[in-house]
Amino acid sequence: MAARFLAPDYELHTHKPEGLTDLGKAADLVVGALERGETIGIFGDYDCDGIPAAVLFHDLLKKQGQERIPVYIPHRNREGFGFSKVGVDSLIADGAKIIVTVDCGTADSGAVEYAKSKGLTVIITDHHEPPESGLPPADAVVNPRRADCEYPDKGLCGSAVAWKLAQAVIARRPVEPVGWEKWLLDMVGLATLADMVPLTGENRVLASYGLQVMRKSRRPGLRALLAAAKVEQATMGEDDATFSIAPRINAASRMGEPEVAFRLLTTESVEEARRLAAELGALNDSRKGVVSGMVRVVRERIEQRGEVPAAIVAGDPRWSPSLLGLAAGTIAGEYGRPVFLWGRGEGDALRGSCRAAPGGASALEMLRLAADCLESFGGHHAAGGFVVKLGEVDNLPAALAAAASAAPSADFLGAVADATLSPGEVTPALADLLARLSPFGVGNEKPLFLFPEAEVLAVRFFGIGNTHARLTLVSDSGRADVIGFFRGAEVRDRGVAKGGRISVLGSVERSSYGGRTELRLRLAELL
Repeated sequence: MAARFLAPDYELHTHKPEGLTDLGKAADLVVGALERGETIGIFGDYDCDGIPAAVLFHDLLKKQGQERIPVYIPHRNREGFGFSKVGVDSLIADGAKIIVTVDCGTADSGAVEYAKSKGLTVIITDHHEPPESGLPPADAVVNPRRADCEYPDKGLCGSAVAWKLAQAVIARRPVEPVGWEKWLLDMVGLATLADMVPLTGENRVLASYGLQVMRKSRRPGLRALLAAAKVEQATMGEDDATFSIAPRINAASRMGEPEVAFRLLTTESVEEARRLAAELGALNDSRKGVVSGMVRVVRERIEQRGEVPAAIVAGDPRWSPSLLGLAAGTIAGEYGRPVFLWGRGEGDALRGSCRAAPGGASALEMLRLAADCLESFGGHHAAGGFVVKLGEVDNLPAALAAAASAAPSADFLGAVADATLSPGEVTPALADLLARLSPFGVGNEKPLFLFPEAEVLAVRFFGIGNTHARLTLVSDSGRADVIGFFRGAEVRDRGVAKGGRISVLGSVERSSYGGRTELRLRLAELL
């Protein structure tokens, strides 16, 4: 087991696609359509799992010789999540005879029935929990979370499931060069890291090889994104994918049109890639300011309350639902509590997003326990979305607090240090050792180190509005810099100053931002 963890092997540690129920049937349907020259359309979700999934399946169809590939990605605010009749009509208008959904569709029986009534073949590839009402009447439903699916790894992201179908299609209808499908792992790895799925088992292999492919990828859009984010492609790591690339892709749907991100990742033009990457960068900068405002409001409400509740619930009709998940994630990490935020989308519905606390109860289970207040909900362990029933918004905080207390595996004890170090022990040798345990993420969190009563040599604030903080800690054996993104207010409130002492909990990281490699700590908690 240790060897498998430290040295994941593509051939030995990935599973055969046919282990997924309906996978073989789906592959046969795709190959049959290709042989007959029928147009295959793609319906994808709008986030950094659905868009990479749509990109890799688009690349597969193009490699297989399909000249025109209709793709539909719904608008996050206007349409919301899931396979829809609007998307079906759009793909029909573009000539599709068969639709493959990626990262969605399991809960969308109505849209599947509609597509079938129009004479379409429908293949679902997804990873979300199936509804209690049962699976949709699609021609094939490929989802490792199906009750009748014995696939060994249930935690695949949507892009990984779509890639499994691509593998099976290529096995039936080979392309050159042999092994070409491995180049699609840049999208699988990016989505696996971005979608908060457990980085254990097969996901660890896909994320590890995905990073290797991203470091070598010739995809103009990915290279343009890395350049815009000032990330060195040859040395990029999971933090670069999660905190620099994924937010830019998600900014397309949160602040604009998701097709921008899709076009960026599929274009073969270097100039178009640079233009679209700059557009996403501008959208991402705008997004940061709005999310920071939401987080500030929630912090103020918690301070006014005087205590942190078992579940943090807040909302405002003026808040855009597309940005709630980002704010919720920041707050959950800061307070160690599950966070549920709501806003108003198109129409009168109050739509929300939630994030589980690190190491805490399942977001989906908490939503289930508070279902009496909800019109609909969905998601997985780490994150979810919901719609509040009319007239129930005032009852929501109490219902979710009760759910957070009742849900199994709830853990609000906060982070625990894996070891105690001094600033001088943060060395390249330590970073090399820790790198063998990467990639880090859900289920394989970064080791956290306690630096007790360290002397503060310097404090600096940076970023728009001085929202970030950099501390320099010193000991007899040396010094270490500590970065606290969006922690500037906290550092100021604690009165951290040169010459003082403070205990810090943090993780060791290498940053290659702007072409300059830096060994530092990422702040987890000030103690």
